[in-house]
Amino acid sequence: MVKRIKRKFFKINYVILPESFWRQIPFFPLTFITLLIIASTLFVSQPPLFPRNDVPFFTLSPLPQKMNSTQPSFLAARSVFVFDPRSSVVLFEKNADVPLPPVSTTKMVTAMVVLENVPMLQVVEVPPFTIEPQLMKLVPGEHITAQNLLYGILVWSANDAAEVVASAFPGGREVFIKKMNQVTQGLSMKNTHFTNPTGLPEQGHLSTTHDLAKFAAFAMKNPEFATIVKTQEITVQSIDGEIVHKLTNLNELLRTVPGVIGIKTGWSEDSGGALVTFVERGGNPLITVVLGSADRFGDTQKLIEWAYNTYTWDISLTHYSP
Repeated sequence: MVKRIKRKFFKINYVILPESFWRQIPFFPLTFITLLIIASTLFVSQPPLFPRNDVPFFTLSPLPQKMNSTQPSFLAARSVFVFDPRSSVVLFEKNADVPLPPVSTTKMVTAMVVLENVPMLQVVEVPPFTIEPQLMKLVPGEHITAQNLLYGILVWSANDAAEVVASAFPGGREVFIKKMNQVTQGLSMKNTHFTNPTGLPEQGHLSTTHDLAKFAAFAMKNPEFATIVKTQEITVQSIDGEIVHKLTNLNELLRTVPGVIGIKTGWSEDSGGALVTFVERGGNPLITVVLGSADRFGDTQKLIEWAYNTYTWDISLTHYSP
């Protein structure tokens, strides 16, 4: 009599292997290695779940080359930093790592925390509060979108808008400020620490031109941020349309200096003027930062003209950038 023997099988990614094959593994290393080769081939050969063929691994960026030995003319700022964000080449610096009050350039970080954590169409209710100017004159009880508050923060540098988004953040204002510092730590902004979302003078609220330039390069990669900071004028309103806020960008250079497309102003009586600027001419971008300046717009314009008159971007000398 012939007995019919049922064989047990194991299945792995459509390959059927008899049980006897598996039993050999502990005793025959070569068989085990063969199995690993088969399995790795099957899995590695599968197409990626989310193909990213449209994203290059790197781009070729021309390096800035100095054409002459000139230096910027007299600058009123205590600290200055100028660099090419594509190659990270520093064109000029002065006290770039000295911590100073960043004043309202702080709001760059405030805005990015909102952009990365809050839906733009989320409606926020304005609570009763008192805050020093600059204000977009939000009304307690007003319902307004997070996006419109961002325009208030970055275009009009509104302190009330910054405090509203911070207080409405999950966990409240203190969690929001903690998130701001986490963002800067993640970018290795070693000399930066924030204690409020507005930039109003406060002990321990400090940054540097070097750190702020680094953050500006990061922030300008966000399309929403880049769109808002180059907006010269805009009118936003509450959800019901009854409360209207007309906003004008405080950055004078947007209207007077060719190539300027943002980013953020700042000023206080004790700390002086601050300005973070993104400018692009001939396809070559620069970021300039001044802190503690008696003439933030004049200093920045001098730096821009000096940089483009002193440097050329040589395509034959390239730099790999992400």
